[in-house]
Amino acid sequence: MKIILVILLLILFNSCDNTCELDGKWVITKMTYNGEEIYPKTISENFRIIVNINGYEGAERIQFRVEDSTIVFPGFNTNEIVANFSLSSKKLKTSLNDSNQIPDTSSLRADAIFIQDYDIIDLEHKLKMGLKSQKTKMIIIKESYLIEQQTRNITNNL
Repeated sequence: MKIILVILLLILFNSCDNTCELDGKWVITKMTYNGEEIYPKTISENFRIIVNINGYEGAERIQFRVEDSTIVFPGFNTNEIVANFSLSSKKLKTSLNDSNQIPDTSSLRADAIFIQDYDIIDLEHKLKMGLKSQKTKMIIIKESYLIEQQTRNITNNL
């Protein structure tokens, strides 16, 4: 019985690999494009609720939706960009949906910046990672981890 339980736990653990951790919102902490530091700013007519995290106020996010393999990138003075992604052996490949029309030149810039193939770089914590392509480099941290850390700091100071 113990052997079966151990085997089931191993199967569950191995089946989750990076995609279980990847799902959700990630805060962009640093970003460069062609060696120049840049930072996105989404402008949308849609109502958005954003959690401000101490030290990351106004920070933009990337959202991974593992269930349908979509990724939502912030815009550069534009609306966000919804794309597809695939993941295999420390590689993240992104591509635009056929129906995702990008109407203006600002969006074309955002498209050129974000829609690329990335190497996933492990950093000092499993909920912090680097994404590196030929032109774009980003450091992102899982939003839920930052919120958990902030909550822990508040409760420890009570």
